[in-house]
Amino acid sequence: PPPPASRPGGDFDDDEEEEEAFPDLPPAEGGGGGGGQKPGGIGAYLPKIDAEALRKTPCLRSSLMTGIAVGFLAGAHKYRVYGQVMLACDWAVWSFAGTSSLTWLFCFKRYDDQRRAIIETLEKAGVKQHPGSKPTEA
Repeated sequence: PPPPASRPGGDFDDDEEEEEAFPDLPPAEGGGGGGGQKPGGIGAYLPKIDAEALRKTPCLRSSLMTGIAVGFLAGAHKYRVYGQVMLACDWAVWSFAGTSSLTWLFCFKRYDDQRRAIIETLEKAGVKQHPGSKPTEA
């Protein structure tokens, strides 16, 4: 067979490298990054995160990026004005949390309104909804 195409990260297969580098760890479940956890390790207590579901969450990326930017700017401004690291960190964290939460709520509300308008328009046009899709109730 022909050699694999060259990638910017190097010319190797990630799965083979992981198996050779960490032979005592089981493979990761769900296609996530890294190897599995040893039995009884901290991974046994952490919830499984479905990365694909996070990627599909509407408005998540934009609201987190907005929160990061606002949090950084608020923290930098507080540090510049008062010169206190703890005060600046508090402002950065709370600004991130508040901004990302509020922008996600507003964005998701707009997204849901658009989705409902499309469904209503399709129903008026006589197009039946796919049986697997269920509109959310407010």
